[in-house]
Amino acid sequence: MSRPYRSAITCPACGTNGEIILWESLNNVLNPDEAQQLIDGSLFKYRCPHCGVETDVFYPCLYHDMKGHAMVQLVDESSIKQAIDMLDHLQSDVMFRKMTTEANYQHRLVTSQNSLREKALIFRDGRDDRALEILKLLVLKQLAQNEAEFEALANDAELLYLCQTPAGKLELALFIVQKDGSWSKPQTVEVPQDLYAQANQIVDRRSRRIESTYIIDRNWASQILLASEDDD
Repeated sequence: MSRPYRSAITCPACGTNGEIILWESLNNVLNPDEAQQLIDGSLFKYRCPHCGVETDVFYPCLYHDMKGHAMVQLVDESSIKQAIDMLDHLQSDVMFRKMTTEANYQHRLVTSQNSLREKALIFRDGRDDRALEILKLLVLKQLAQNEAEFEALANDAELLYLCQTPAGKLELALFIVQKDGSWSKPQTVEVPQDLYAQANQIVDRRSRRIESTYIIDRNWASQILLASEDDD
């Protein structure tokens, strides 16, 4: 089910009052156009009809990919614990757990619009976001000349999944965080399928060795790569 609602908004540039449609939840099958707007970022923007200034608007949103069997919830960082408790409560319901387990549903929590957009792309393309996070670290290791350079890249670089190319490769965007906190212009990185397959194998071998979580990000991937390989 999709749940849009109207909300009053004041343009930060000119002070004109307006109205914006926000989405408490968004189903990509029921509302494919809005789901595409979520992916391209326009769903979280407000353009003032008076002065034309475009403003980013952050608000909680539950994205439901019915085809990819995934639910991704965007929340504020201060609301993470509350969101985790709510998901744990839902999982304690036998019928809900049975329904989502049989359909192999993935439940994710994110705290940024970029992460939500990326998860939506990943699940839309039938990829595993856990493998993608492992893949990003493997790519950074390949780009680095040594361990020190890898550490620097891990701190200052951001990789985001974009798409699968016609040749079957995975296309990522590489950003470098600048001193002022802004991102550099993206560089395109194409990754062969075999590296993604390697990342999938790592997930299969090691994911059960760390505590289950709804937050799949670089920190999670780092834990996986640091997990003991005694049984590999």
